[in-house]
Amino acid sequence: MTTSTFDQTQSNAPTIGELLQTASLYLHIPFCHTRCHYCDFNTYAGMLPLREPYVRALLTEIALAGEMARHADETRRRSRTT
Repeated sequence: MTTSTFDQTQSNAPTIGELLQTASLYLHIPFCHTRCHYCDFNTYAGMLPLREPYVRALLTEIALAGEMARHADETRRRSRTT
């Protein structure tokens, strides 16, 4: 009996625990000089002055999410020790 390529791929696949140890993030900045004919993203052409406030707001959101994650992690640690 032979092992299928699918089975071999599955045996090398990371576990859920391993996947949860890493994170990937895609950030789309939707302001372009012009709209490309092939682009399927939410994009605003010719509105470049909005780019800087958008990025500043995005950085604020990232910092807030980091603080919330840090708080949640500290709460979990405290609940394990009590």
